[in-house]
Order: sequence, then C-alpha cells, then structure tokens
Amino acid sequence: MATERTYMNKLDSWWRDEIRKVGECEYCGVKGTPRADGQLFVGLQAHHLILKDVNGWQSKFRHDISNGICLCNTHHSKYARDFSPHGIGDATRMFWDWVYYQRHGQFCYYMDNYDNKRPRLESYKYRYENLIFSTEEYNYD
Repeated sequence: MATERTYMNKLDSWWRDEIRKVGECEYCGVKGTPRADGQLFVGLQAHHLILKDVNGWQSKFRHDISNGICLCNTHHSKYARDFSPHGIGDATRMFWDWVYYQRHGQFCYYMDNYDNKRPRLESYKYRYENLIFSTEEYNYD
C-alpha cells in the first residue's frame, strides 16, 4: 500500500524530470547527457527557487514547475566559486543577480511567494493521481 511519502517521492521525481527536460544548464549552457529513455539528462540537476522544505514545513510550491531551474552539477554545487544558489558570498549574489536579469519572471514569482509556506499539503496521493499543481501565470523574459 502506497503511503503519502511514496506519492510525495513520485511527485518529486516528476518535478525533477520536468525541470531537467530543458536539457542544458540554464546558466552556462552545458548540455546534459541523454539517457537511453531520452527523457532524463545525466549531469543536470533541478533547483528549487523557493525551498521545498524549511524547518519541517512543506512549501506549497514544491512541485510547481515555475519554481525550478535546470543547472549543471557544477553550478548547483555549494563549492562553485563564481555562481551557485548554495554557495556563499559572491557566488550566491551572482546567482540571484542572474535570476533577476535573465529569469525576471521567475524572480518576481520568488519574491511574491518565498515566505508563503504551509505545514501540510493536501494529500500527495490526490495531487499525484490528479496531477494538480499550482500554475501561476508569469511572463518569462
């Protein structure tokens, strides 16, 4: 019998795969290596702009496609010195500068929603079975 955690994991996989379908790092353009199924790309990672979980609170934007960008392994790493959402100092500042100028619609989405969390989503099973996701309309520049 599937649990809520099982459905959350399925939704997480779906979200990650949808973001990685871009096929390249949205910052530097490095292409991912297609796998045999043609859907997934090795070397690319999906990054949540609004954290998917903060202090045990599930973000209602966890599975929202507008809340993600595709980055290569290098630029998603906390060790990247020039650009990283997980870096420190200048690397993180450069990441948010890039989001502001290159993905302004997503930046506005982030600013409108970053503190809008709730402790529990409706049933993950219900969301998964009905593929119900929030779909904010933003003009991506």
